[in-house]
Amino acid sequence: MDYTLPNWLQNAGITIYWICQFALLYPLWVAWQRREYWTLPVQILFWSLVALEINCFFLNTFNQLDTSAAFKARFPPHGISTWGFAHLQGNIRGLGYIAVYYYALQSQTIRRVLRSWIPVLVLIALLDSFYFNPFLQFKHNEYTEFSQNITVIVLSLLYFEQLLQQLRTSQIEREPMFWISISAIVQLTGVLVFGNIINKILADTHFTIGRTFQALFGLVSSSITLVSYVLLTLAFYQLGRQQKMALK
Repeated sequence: MDYTLPNWLQNAGITIYWICQFALLYPLWVAWQRREYWTLPVQILFWSLVALEINCFFLNTFNQLDTSAAFKARFPPHGISTWGFAHLQGNIRGLGYIAVYYYALQSQTIRRVLRSWIPVLVLIALLDSFYFNPFLQFKHNEYTEFSQNITVIVLSLLYFEQLLQQLRTSQIEREPMFWISISAIVQLTGVLVFGNIINKILADTHFTIGRTFQALFGLVSSSITLVSYVLLTLAFYQLGRQQKMALK
């Protein structure tokens, strides 16, 4: 049986992937235009996303250079690995969001727990990248992503609880962190599900059918990321809205 995906679907997957690499620039621009209304959590998120985009640039640049014969001749297969940037990408995103919620959540108990838990997450990340799943061996840092992403999702839910206690339902939609939390849950759940599927497929060279459908999984994963960027844009558009409504 022929499991080959149609060319149009493969091309769509590639197109959405590259759109996804640059789509983050728009919400960053929106946030920068409203920087006078930044709170500390939003400020931390903004610079984390900037670092994420810079790392993504280097990741894609080296991936493209790796297809060059001259580049391969200069750097043998194990002389340079773009997987280091891939590992760093997940850490910037995960630890960045955790820092955001450290200041967004007002519970001192949660902050004390995070002060103890963050060093554990950093230790897990180091062991994962250098021992369990070394990036020089082209392995996915699955333990890091699982521990950090689950932490962020739990913190997002705790923030929803805090919002419900502090604000009326009609005010919640004007709170930037509300949309930021939805964006985090959408993106990180997508990373946990589809990201791990893709990386398991790539790691198993004998899984030929799965490798054929890699473009399809990539299309879905990139689409989820784009949705999260739309939510981020909506969040940044809310900056200053409550202050303006209060003046009316």
